[in-house]
Amino acid sequence: MQKHHRCDLALALQTSSKPIFFTPDNVPWKLASAREAVLPLHEMKITNDFQIDTQIFLDGLDSQLAAVWTAMSQFCSLVNDAVERDMHLIVDQVFLSSMGSIMYRLLHFRFKAGSLDETVRLALVAFCSPIFLQWQNIKLVDPSLAHNYRKSLAGLNALRCGATPGAFLWLMMIGGTSIFHEPDDIAWLKTWLRRTIKLCSISSWDQMRDILNSFLWIGLIYDKPGQDFFKNCVH
Repeated sequence: MQKHHRCDLALALQTSSKPIFFTPDNVPWKLASAREAVLPLHEMKITNDFQIDTQIFLDGLDSQLAAVWTAMSQFCSLVNDAVERDMHLIVDQVFLSSMGSIMYRLLHFRFKAGSLDETVRLALVAFCSPIFLQWQNIKLVDPSLAHNYRKSLAGLNALRCGATPGAFLWLMMIGGTSIFHEPDDIAWLKTWLRRTIKLCSISSWDQMRDILNSFLWIGLIYDKPGQDFFKNCVH
């Protein structure tokens, strides 16, 4: 069934529709929770300075969306730790259950247009798709994603929606690495990102990466495009 599920998810992504299989209430794969971390807490590599920032952000999200975020966070920790230890990455069952539990919920969920929840949902779809659904060099693209994401980002107000500066950095970096490809979109994003970088007193890629790691990040996939976009933005 793996191929059927991946095809179902890929088709939903490319057509901006909902998957055929399952609903958010009957997805057969359970989400990993914070209490079921894939790594012992003492082994998790999280920068404490940004942990509070991340928790404030999660507390402001819809509870079901926050649960999906938590599950993806556990998966990211597992991959990053495996890479650091030069281990075989992920056993098939863990990969498939993570893909099914996370992607089906994300593609079925819908929140109010322009809300923080919908902006985060779109960002998660863009972040997770290359990890779970990309075949070889074939990139899956939702043709409406860039338009909807830019509209959502532009409508957010940090003071009103509760998103922290670190959360905005993550949202913008996902836009720069995974969503925006048109020059106009990229130029618009860079202007906003430069302001936020200055607000957060970030002067190096290492500082930026620490913040991104405290949210969601897989270095094996995103370090190269992330660093390239960051350097292109600040220089």
